[in-house]
Amino acid sequence: MTYTQLLNETITLYCEEKYLEAYSFLTENYKEVQGNMAQIYNFRYAIASKAGLYEEAIKLMKEAILEKGHWYSYSYLQGDEDLDALRSHELFHQLCDICKKREELAVKQSLPQLKLVEPSHQQKAYPLVIGLHGNEENMAIAEYYWKNFKEKGYLLALPQSSEIKFDGGYYWNDIEKGYKELGSHYTTIVENFKVQQENVILGGFSSGARVSLYFALHSKVKIKGLILIAPWLPEIEQWLPLLGRLKETKVYIVCGEDDVDCLSETEALVKALEQTQIDYIYEKVAHLGHDFPIDFNTYIEKILTFTRESTCSPHI
Repeated sequence: MTYTQLLNETITLYCEEKYLEAYSFLTENYKEVQGNMAQIYNFRYAIASKAGLYEEAIKLMKEAILEKGHWYSYSYLQGDEDLDALRSHELFHQLCDICKKREELAVKQSLPQLKLVEPSHQQKAYPLVIGLHGNEENMAIAEYYWKNFKEKGYLLALPQSSEIKFDGGYYWNDIEKGYKELGSHYTTIVENFKVQQENVILGGFSSGARVSLYFALHSKVKIKGLILIAPWLPEIEQWLPLLGRLKETKVYIVCGEDDVDCLSETEALVKALEQTQIDYIYEKVAHLGHDFPIDFNTYIEKILTFTRESTCSPHI
């Protein structure tokens, strides 16, 4: 089970109003995944409160904030209906005040981050893969999915947005800011590493895929391969006239057939790529929601083979 799958299945149970079952499922399984513990604590105490486990909920909040040092958005803590039952507890308001101070400091200090992972074998010049996290995620979570490109000899770059919303939770909500940060990261990479600038693959998950597509459409950087995983594309209709700019880019798209948030916009993009005669591959994955495929590593060789080909017939 992946971190995203754990959260998605918990949310499914929550939406079915199976609050006790959702809390039990998350509590029994969270230690088996690699992810943002601040987010897991948040899910646990919020769902415990919703399930009527009020003392357990306030205990988890205390543990998360006082013992582990996490923090959460003050406006979220004040406005989330799941926490209404805790508002009569004096400790709840003390914890909110602590979070408010931590949030103000974190937002003030937050800067774009970049992690670079070199392949095991030294090369004269590296092919490059850039992998962007989704909203509420970070570069450590992204590394879990993109790390196997390193084994294929690629320099792996993992940008982290400067938009922080809670401890360890970053967003790409400001598309122009994300575009500029990604451009700055690319400049940093090519100034410090010998990169095969004709062999650059850019990809992302969800909102990270949105920034990746926007960058490919607007930047002068030559993008050989574009990987869009569960792409969140609210402005896709506005971007369709720009797709001709991808004539020299191979586009590889993966989306779950159960991804209610992204499937329709993804298929609008696929249809437009077909009409614009852009080389693409579209993988619609059965029984998958808003997540990476559980066997994403098996896709990597297909992605690399596709980007190396001179021509390719699109297929679904």
